[in-house]
This record gives sequence, structure tokens and C-alpha cells, in this order.
Amino acid sequence: MKKEFITINPATNENISNYSYHSLGQIDDKIGLLTTQYKTWKLQTLVQRIEILDLVQKALKENIDALALLITSEMGKPLVEAKNEVIKTLTIFDYYREHAEVLLKSKQVSAQYKKSEIYFQPLGIVLSFMPWNFPVWQVFRFAVPAWLAGNLVLQKHSEITAGVSLFIEKIVNKSSGLTLMQNIFIEPESIHYLYKHPAIAAVTFTGSTQVGSLVAQQAAMNIKKAVLELGGSDAYIIDETANMSEAINWCVKAKFVNNGQSCVAAKRFFVAKNKSEEFVSGVVEKILEKKIGSPLDKNIHLGPLAHQRFKQKIESQLLQLNKITTQQTFADIKKLDLISVPKLGAFLAPRVLVYSDISEKDEDLFVQHFQNDEVFGPVSLVYLYETKEELLFRVNQSQFGLGAAWFGDEEKFKNENWLQELDVGMIAVNEMIKSDARMPFGGVKKSGYGRELGEYGILEFCNIKTLGWG
Repeated sequence: MKKEFITINPATNENISNYSYHSLGQIDDKIGLLTTQYKTWKLQTLVQRIEILDLVQKALKENIDALALLITSEMGKPLVEAKNEVIKTLTIFDYYREHAEVLLKSKQVSAQYKKSEIYFQPLGIVLSFMPWNFPVWQVFRFAVPAWLAGNLVLQKHSEITAGVSLFIEKIVNKSSGLTLMQNIFIEPESIHYLYKHPAIAAVTFTGSTQVGSLVAQQAAMNIKKAVLELGGSDAYIIDETANMSEAINWCVKAKFVNNGQSCVAAKRFFVAKNKSEEFVSGVVEKILEKKIGSPLDKNIHLGPLAHQRFKQKIESQLLQLNKITTQQTFADIKKLDLISVPKLGAFLAPRVLVYSDISEKDEDLFVQHFQNDEVFGPVSLVYLYETKEELLFRVNQSQFGLGAAWFGDEEKFKNENWLQELDVGMIAVNEMIKSDARMPFGGVKKSGYGRELGEYGILEFCNIKTLGWG
């Protein structure tokens, strides 16, 4: 077994820091601290909890620049994007400060008792598995409502952003003066220990569908509540009524958020055949405008992927996608071959692949690699369709169901009932899919279950307790 791991700057391949895994005894001690704190935290009033989280928000605001630099160093996000991520995180505190009282207020209902009431109380310690792609936003979007509901957090962050995870823990506990969070580094072989621990009340996981499936199994075996935010292969549908200039702008923006390393990044583009030349040409033109290089450079749009292994995985995926013989050739796509990227680091040049009229012999390859294999990076997959029936079949054929975007006449969207036709958890019309503190976030099918953010996110880790008076 490995006893330690190293964080690496993906832009330079330089080692940043060495970390040691915690022993099970050390992990027990950390859980013990949370257990002790929970006894008093769950009894705090909502007003008291809000006052304490105001201190956390203030400390987070004071550390925007330092935290952004650490994010960029560990996972390669352009510094401007990293700073915007931390600033956006502050909005979670603002939303729940304003709405938590109403969302958690007890309710009276008419039932078989003389008086019937519903209360929303905490579950306990929530075990969280957090990803590297939005290492601050993802943590606080679940943690803030969980804390306000009276829970505490045991954080198992991605090893790629280990420094960020420790920074978050320090900010939270030092500013609050309490043990609201404990961060752990644990060997993969020992993770099952956490699910079995009697003090762990629930689990939340954000990451790949493959790993999420294992998390779901372990949580179910130990009867622990779970929320899963898993992979996505969001479909961006370009109807023939779309304003092509606006659609292309949104599609490229949605594709290259965090260099395509986002569960709600645009992954599959479905374009009306009679708009294919215009769409492909416009997308390529926008891609060629993007500058690739050091994420510390404020003029750079795309930095490296977060790790060399992610670059290698995408290169392998491209080999499989290129085996699909019904790939379409467009002259403009060849312009992307001229893009140069730094030789040092996990940089990958953007690519666009176009398909249509999938043959019977290509069907299995297409389903496996275009529809069901999430490409987590700067690769745009395009499918050209002719009929609505063909489009719907292909869009919903994917195992994923996180989000979808539709570009075209709004009345057509309503009249053709696209809201009900798309098997996803989130839809945007003439815009890109976004996460927002005020809106529930989550998907269906193999994109997971449960919701974060908004009014539903705060209830995920609540004991919905009923009280009947005789």
C-alpha cells in the first residue's frame, strides 16, 4: 500500500507537495472531534448558525486571491476562472442566509392527529467525496446548506487538489472557532471503513459515474442516505430556427468552461443538417480565437488538463471515436491541426468530430464512444440530424441525463413539448446550462440522484420528522 501521494502542477509537471495518508486511528480521532461538536451544533438556533457561517464567508472573501492561485497551481484552471469560482462560491452563503429560515421552518398539516407537524432536523456527520474540477464551489454548494440544517462535514477531497482541501478546512474551522469540517486523506483500499463507521450518517459524492456506482453500493449496503452528482454528456440541440451566431457563441462558451472539464460542459452537439456548414465553421472560428498556455497568464483562455492521465485518456477516446466510419469531413476542421500547445504539461489541443447517418456496423461503436463515454476535455462531438424523431432518439440514447440546452424559436420549444421529451434534470433554452445557488442542481439516469442547491438541496440531509398531537 502507498503511504503518501504527491500533488503535481499540470502546467509544468513540477511536484508541489507530498502528503501522507491518515491512519484509521487518526481518522477515528477526526470523526470523534466532529461527533463532539455535533452535540452542540445541532442544538444551535438557525440564527446562531447563520452568524457563524457569516464569519466563514468573510474569511473566504479575504482569501480569494490565495485560494485561486492554489486552485490554478494544483489543477490548471486559468487564474481568472479560479478567482471567479471562489467569488461565485460566496453567493451560496448569500442565498441560504436569506432563505434558510423559510426552507427549514416547521410546517403544520391536516392529518389524523388533533395537530400534525413536520420538522426538518439534521442527520449528523455527512461524508463528502469532492472533485478536483471545481474544488471550492463543489464543497460549499453542499456544505453550506448541510451546516445550516445542523449537520457537520467529513471531507474526502480529490488528491489532485489536496492543498485546496486543507485550505478550506483551515478557513472554515479557524474563522468559525468550531470543528465544522474535518479533512482526511485515506488510501483507496480503506475507504470502505468510512461507510461502516456508525458516526457517518450520510454520503455525498460528486465525480464519475463509474466511481459513483461503487459509492452507491457501499452506502446502500450500510443503509446510509446518499446524494450522487455523477457524469454528464449534455446535449446541445441546434434547431433550424436557431439564431446561429448566438447559438455558436453559447455552445463554444459551454464547451470550454474549465477546458471542457465540467459535468455540465457541452459534450454532444446535435445540429440540423442544413445548418451544419454554418455551425462547424462558426465553432472552429471561435476555437481558433482561444489562446492556450500558462494558466497564470491573464490573457490565456485554456490551460492544461488537470493531470497527464486525463490527457492520455482523451487521446485513447479519440482513437476509438475515429474508428466510426461515418465521420464527416469539413474543410474548416483541418484548421485546428495548426493549433500548437506547450510541450511541457498536460495540454491538449481542441478537436471537433462530426458524424451523421450512422451505419449498422458503426452503431455499437457510436453508442459506446459518442453517446456513453463522457469526454472530459476540449473535444466537441457533433451529430447531424434530419428529423425530430431521429434527434430525440439520439439525444435520449445516452446513459447520462444531467442537462441539455435547446437553441431555436421559444414557441417551437413549448409547442413541441421539448420540456417533457428530454430525459434530463436541467434544461436551458437559448442559453448554456449553469449551476446557481438559487436553482436545484442534479440529473437522472446514470448522472445520479438527489439535488444540491436551491430549496431542495438543503433538505437532502435532513431528517424529515413528523409530530402528531392527541
